[in-house]
Amino acid sequence: MATSVRASEPHSLFAVPEAQAFVIRVATGRYEGSDWAALTELEQLTVLAAGNTGRAMHAPYVALPLRVGERRIGVLLVDPGPQSGVQFDLTLLEVFASQAAVAIENVRLFELATTDDLTGLMNRRAWVSRLGEALHLGARYGHPTSVMMIDVDHFKRVNDTYGHLMGDAVLRLLGETLRRDVRTTDVAARYGGEELAVLLPHTSADGAMIFAERVRQSIAQQELIGPLGTLRITASLGVATDPGHTVHRAGEAADLIHRADQALYQAKAGGRDRVVMEAYTAG
Repeated sequence: MATSVRASEPHSLFAVPEAQAFVIRVATGRYEGSDWAALTELEQLTVLAAGNTGRAMHAPYVALPLRVGERRIGVLLVDPGPQSGVQFDLTLLEVFASQAAVAIENVRLFELATTDDLTGLMNRRAWVSRLGEALHLGARYGHPTSVMMIDVDHFKRVNDTYGHLMGDAVLRLLGETLRRDVRTTDVAARYGGEELAVLLPHTSADGAMIFAERVRQSIAQQELIGPLGTLRITASLGVATDPGHTVHRAGEAADLIHRADQALYQAKAGGRDRVVMEAYTAG
């Protein structure tokens, strides 16, 4: 359920007799959550009627199904508010609903193209692209960029002992952990297999090490209950930092990833469940 939008400008897209407030709500997905519960019973019934029948409802609220082709993806609900006498141009509302449906579908397709289904994190291709952009900005403005590579310890043993379903559960849990722990400016991804990656823009080597240790501890606190008992999870982490340069070099993203991976291998060789830093140096 999207955040409500309030419009009251005389030159709004919607034709109204005078400048009066009205509220637009766009709902997609399941009928649940706090936003759905915040609707009145009559509003809920109106949304359900429009969504289930695929027909527009004109009273007491205007509710228009959001369609992409023949597929219904949500409902647009327009609430005139406490004022009486507000009239809507239904043609303009239908145009708005059509454009909203296309925009929502484009966002959905983008998420499908850039998101790993299992972990809910960004996929490798999209993440590498974001890393390249971050390094370019770092070179331009002289700020550091750090990368953290994460590998689940003894993951093959987990699959062999508990089965691949438990292995998938481990990766989903780590995805949830990273989504909870990373900052809004960071970008977490599933890099491949059981290896995850985090892009830390504007983050120095010292800051990246502090954050990586926090993530390592957070992962070590996770556990899963399986048919053979409780499974404790640990991970090894490798960190590398580009301090920022005056010129952005081709292949810099691949080089930074390689250095972080080398640090990860050192963490594995050093006993696992630890963080190792390999600082980036200009060649």
